[in-house]
Amino acid sequence: MLRPIRMGLAIAPGSTTGLRRAIELATSSWGGQGFPIVEVGADPRSAVQLAVAMGVDCFFPVEKDDELKGLARTPGFEWVPSWQGLSPFNRDPEGRHEHVLPASVLYDWYRLSRQQSPYHVTWSPGHQLEDLLAVWFGRFGDDVTGRADRLAFEAVAQGCPLGPGLPLPPYPASLTCQMSVTMQDVYQQPRLRDRGVVVMDERHVSHLVAFWNLRACGQEVFPWAEDHADLLEEPLKAVARRGRLRATRRFRPGTWPGRVASGWGRLASLFHGAAAASA
Repeated sequence: MLRPIRMGLAIAPGSTTGLRRAIELATSSWGGQGFPIVEVGADPRSAVQLAVAMGVDCFFPVEKDDELKGLARTPGFEWVPSWQGLSPFNRDPEGRHEHVLPASVLYDWYRLSRQQSPYHVTWSPGHQLEDLLAVWFGRFGDDVTGRADRLAFEAVAQGCPLGPGLPLPPYPASLTCQMSVTMQDVYQQPRLRDRGVVVMDERHVSHLVAFWNLRACGQEVFPWAEDHADLLEEPLKAVARRGRLRATRRFRPGTWPGRVASGWGRLASLFHGAAAASA
């Protein structure tokens, strides 16, 4: 059975720049949605434990940091296919066959099949949920490789712009977009699979990483930021109406499922209303 190499994308703690670059690398790679993002501090043991739990093959230092480079040299997690020492995301012709498989090789399947075209979800720079949208739907880089991948995807995809005053897609979890396409022909079978809501502060990189990693290990989760309930409430209601979410389940960064507390504002009201309607 052929499967993508599962990279562990290592970033510095709290680094928005590292998070954004990790998302760009994942969006352009087969299996990218399943690449865990790891915040690496002075003690790398927790990063290694996460990598073992999620079946990571290799670490990749997204940023130029000695601690990240040291983690990438951890025995058993070092990228070794390139005798030239090239990056696994390098696509220079001289390094052919020494990199992870680009997601762009999957795009022709959508062009040639009769399946519904995927959506290229985009938003204006400075959008109030810019980083959360990137974690949720993926984003292409601004380098040569990223621009080429974006053009290739736009050739097979329908546009789905998100701008000021424009709502989120009604069923985000079911939307085939630039990020979900990376999991074409990849099947995850986690020991524990659940659906729930990730309650977060979208300004915190660690919260965004937690949401990313829950999805990377096969969980079906919806993000909730109380400060942006106006944008998130209707899509969440649509998901709940389709039976795609348990009204009593939520995730919070650093914890596993628990009950929605009454102090979670509009989220708690929404769930209590959904429970009453189904009673």
